[in-house]
Amino acid sequence: MAPNGDYHVCPFCRKPQYCLPVHLRRYCMKMDTEAARSVVIDEAKIKTAEFLRTGRFFDYNQLASIIECPDTLKSFIDELKRRSLVVRGEPCPQSNEAGDLVDQADLGDQEETSDESCDFQEYYQDDTDQNYSTAVKKTSAGPSGHYAGLEDPVNVPKDFQKRLGSRWRKKQFNLRVEHTRAHFSRRLPTNDHLKSWLKRQGWKRTDDILEEVLTNWAPSGSEDRLQDSKEIQDH
Repeated sequence: MAPNGDYHVCPFCRKPQYCLPVHLRRYCMKMDTEAARSVVIDEAKIKTAEFLRTGRFFDYNQLASIIECPDTLKSFIDELKRRSLVVRGEPCPQSNEAGDLVDQADLGDQEETSDESCDFQEYYQDDTDQNYSTAVKKTSAGPSGHYAGLEDPVNVPKDFQKRLGSRWRKKQFNLRVEHTRAHFSRRLPTNDHLKSWLKRQGWKRTDDILEEVLTNWAPSGSEDRLQDSKEIQDH
């Protein structure tokens, strides 16, 4: 929280946080270094300061021009959002929900990294990707750690199902790689030792994890970065 009581926004979960450093360390950047977290915190402070400096003032002439627009309410809402203000309870536009899901999925990997580059306004617009987020929340891994798909896929295009599953598996792969590196945090394991350990985790298709860890070895340097393998399976 800023000294004057203003909340900083986490660029990953897009929620205002009472204490951003603690939040990042416990949740959104749990597996990252302190240096990496410091960079994110500094950027959040800059965005908060910019928002407080420019986001709370309106020009009278600008408001007058909005009122003269054919769709006054829409124009005013757009202006509020542009200034990083939140409009709750806004009705969703009439559209083909399945088509919207595909459009969101078409963003692919670009959407996964967009959080770090989006501006302060976008942090607050949690409902911008409402259709996609709703679909993601309905996905879960089975007991064996495999993608289970959407609960009700009848009205969801197969193409979207495929894209969502692909992104889910990529995220799970990264979690398992980090978990493995944290377990062997002090020294590089041998091929046989690592293969034996991966087998005991109950994961399938561990060849890619084995190759990634051995090829791009980097000690974590922190034993407290260990995550329970069962928790990772359930992601």
